[in-house]
Amino acid sequence: MVVGTYLGGISPFTLASTTGVPSKAPGSPVDSNTQLYAFAVHASGDFLYAADLRGDLRAYRVNRDNGSLTALDGFPMKLDAHFVGAATDRQGRFLYVSDGESGKLHVFKTSETTGALTSAANSPFTLVASPGGIAFNASGTIAYVSS
Repeated sequence: MVVGTYLGGISPFTLASTTGVPSKAPGSPVDSNTQLYAFAVHASGDFLYAADLRGDLRAYRVNRDNGSLTALDGFPMKLDAHFVGAATDRQGRFLYVSDGESGKLHVFKTSETTGALTSAANSPFTLVASPGGIAFNASGTIAYVSS
């Protein structure tokens, strides 16, 4: 479990398998004073992406043993955006991040092994309304973006 708050950073927790009781992960919280609005987890479970209202896109490797987060090299990525939503497709091929102020949807190809991001061709995409939440159908072939 990951808890992110406006100016409070990211607090990862592990959950007891039999009781569901959360325990704070080592090094928690991470990146205090960030204005986090959205999180997306790579399909592998190995990477967490966090979108900041000030345009910072952060990425972390998830330690599956204790839940701790380690920032990936090259992050945060600073973009001219106000991120309010994030999602990965079910296959873990792409990360979608919505910019609620400029009405754009940023799309990144994800690396399955390193978590690195590469901007998709022609990204960001201008939408007719300011995007917010992002979801996918069960097969991952259709993206739904709320405004």
